[in-house]
Amino acid sequence: MKFNGDTYKFDMMSHIWTKLPCQGEPVTERDFHTATAVNNLIFVFGGRNQCQWSKVEVTGYKPDGRRSHCAVHYGNSVIYFGGYNALSKQHFGDLFILNTESLHITRLQPFGDAPCPRRRVGCALIGSDFIICGGTSPIEHVRDGKKQQILHDHNDMYILHLVPSLEQLCTINILKSRTDIKLLPLFLQERVTSVARLLQERDPSVG
Repeated sequence: MKFNGDTYKFDMMSHIWTKLPCQGEPVTERDFHTATAVNNLIFVFGGRNQCQWSKVEVTGYKPDGRRSHCAVHYGNSVIYFGGYNALSKQHFGDLFILNTESLHITRLQPFGDAPCPRRRVGCALIGSDFIICGGTSPIEHVRDGKKQQILHDHNDMYILHLVPSLEQLCTINILKSRTDIKLLPLFLQERVTSVARLLQERDPSVG
């Protein structure tokens, strides 16, 4: 198997591919990686090659090496989700963001029912909404009375609102100020109680 480390650009008007004459230390040849353009820079993360995994020298959260993940450009950052490591045979469901100016990675842990770990997932950024769709991950299957893991292609879709809504901000403020929720309408009481429960599950010290 031969990998390629060339970089090309595609002109949307002329429909012509052009090979770019890149300088500096070359990126190790690989496939199944992501390459995200941010201003005049391209951030390459993960993938596989014949000799080694490559790691970005960053601070903060340290993601495991992976391939078949997804990435989108958001502001001055890149958001990553999912992927697969063939050495550990592990699928990932972590979500993290790289600040391309400080080169600091932060793991995001949103509320709600998160998508299961997966690879080969489609993703898009529309406004401030991060959307993922589909992907592949193993599920348990019983055949001839024996349990085995088979790859399953998902048809689900998830949306992560990167900018909190007014309702979410109000809910957080109510929890911080310890307002008596009995003074609120019933639907808001249910919402605040649900968020409080999620917070306590994540951190039992939260009362």
